[in-house]
Amino acid sequence: MTVSSKPPANPALGDSFGYKVEATDPDSGGLQYGLVEAPPGMTIDSAGQIRWTATFVGQPIKVAIIGAQGRKVIHGFNLIVDTPTKMGEKSTIGGPERGVGRASIVVPANTGLFQVTLRGGTGDADLALVDPREPRSHIGAVPTA
Repeated sequence: MTVSSKPPANPALGDSFGYKVEATDPDSGGLQYGLVEAPPGMTIDSAGQIRWTATFVGQPIKVAIIGAQGRKVIHGFNLIVDTPTKMGEKSTIGGPERGVGRASIVVPANTGLFQVTLRGGTGDADLALVDPREPRSHIGAVPTA
């Protein structure tokens, strides 16, 4: 069994995400599709069409594809949701404990102060700020184990 499709670009917060899983079975039988791992609210129909409204936290997705002879293949991909925010506007975003999300903030040149407050004002030790011009350099990060 072969999966020939690739998931589309990552969605933004609130976007409708759709992806048709394309697979072929050398036994020429019908295929069955099921979600093994997916965020809440994501669905897949009998034709392999995935649908979901993007929330802040994406996650790895695993789709089981079962062929006519019982052969099973797992098609997996990572889904990262991009959450664009604007300077000067309060944004409320959230997800489950230990979830991973991504927000982007465009900071105008010569900005004297940039402040991010998370978790109800208590801050978040896992926050990492990265300059997109230098993806390997952290502007500020306090990672915890």
